[in-house]
Amino acid sequence: MRMRLLLLLLIVLPLVGQTDSDDQQRQIDSLRTELQETQAILDLFVSANNPIDLGERMTDAFQKGTNMARFTLWFVSIIGGLLGIAGAILGFLGFKEIRQVKKIRDEAQAAKVTAEDHAEKTEECAKKAEDLLQKLEDRIDKYDKYEPRIESVESKVKPDYISGIMALDEKNYEEALKHFEKAITEEPQNAVAFAAKGFCLSELGRYEEALKVFDEAISLNPTNPETHFNRGVVLDKLGKYENAIEAYEEALKFDPEYWSAHQNKACSLGDWGVMLCGEEAIKKFELAIKSAEKAIEHSKGKRGFYNLACAQAMLGEFSKSLDSLQKSKDSGELADAEELGPGPWRDHPFFIPLQKGKWRKRFIEIVGPPPGEGKGKATKKKK
Repeated sequence: MRMRLLLLLLIVLPLVGQTDSDDQQRQIDSLRTELQETQAILDLFVSANNPIDLGERMTDAFQKGTNMARFTLWFVSIIGGLLGIAGAILGFLGFKEIRQVKKIRDEAQAAKVTAEDHAEKTEECAKKAEDLLQKLEDRIDKYDKYEPRIESVESKVKPDYISGIMALDEKNYEEALKHFEKAITEEPQNAVAFAAKGFCLSELGRYEEALKVFDEAISLNPTNPETHFNRGVVLDKLGKYENAIEAYEEALKFDPEYWSAHQNKACSLGDWGVMLCGEEAIKKFELAIKSAEKAIEHSKGKRGFYNLACAQAMLGEFSKSLDSLQKSKDSGELADAEELGPGPWRDHPFFIPLQKGKWRKRFIEIVGPPPGEGKGKATKKKK
């Protein structure tokens, strides 16, 4: 607007006329100066806001923005890709770790089952070890008692005696007998060799010869309880129960805790009582009970129940007899009785009353069915 006014004045003034006045000239010069300054400002504004330059700058700004957006998108894509790869790797590792954990779990469960099986076997082995340890302690106790006598004999032991012991361990009684006879020939005063020879003769069934050899051994060393015990065994087998009991009592003089002597004495008393009648028989069975109880005491509950059951049955104490048979089974003694002797079904007449009537069921539960009946059932099952 101001620009237009100045131009109008420049056009109108010449038409009005020239004035020489100084004031008018100054006004004109002032207006020209303002016009020039205004023109300069206008030119600067126009040059600064040139549409071409503005478009170029906008284009440059758009290009830069596009490049920045592409760079940002590329950067975000790379980061996302890397995160995806990392997630896949972690997922694979996690899956692998899960499989490994499951494998370890399965192995742990299998190990648990195996450990339980081993625990049962270990418990069974521990029980056997305990039994063996008890036997070992019994032998050590005996050795402590016999050690002075053993040491006195050690100097007399000959090679033939050692060879005889080795054959005896293998149950080669004929071979052992030859070695012991040679040992006696070399050392006629060797009571241990005589006792070993008597044992071999007893195992070979030559009881009368064995009895004479034991008598010779006792004459050389009357304080050895085992020689008296073995002599009693021979007398038992010859049916001389009274003499056998005397032999066991001699053994007990030198070793009152000799439980095998107590047990065999109870057995001889029972066998002797069967041959008697009335009060004499009852006395023998009562004495048998006492000897059996001594055997149980000194064997620490391992032996004596079977003979106790026999005597109790003969005295009519059937319930007590069955209880003793059960303890004999629990201690393992009953199995030995069946292996080494006739067993409860054939051990007449002790258990005949228990095989009949109301006692039969429990008797079978403890000792099993009769031998013939058991075999018949087994044969039937096999078919």
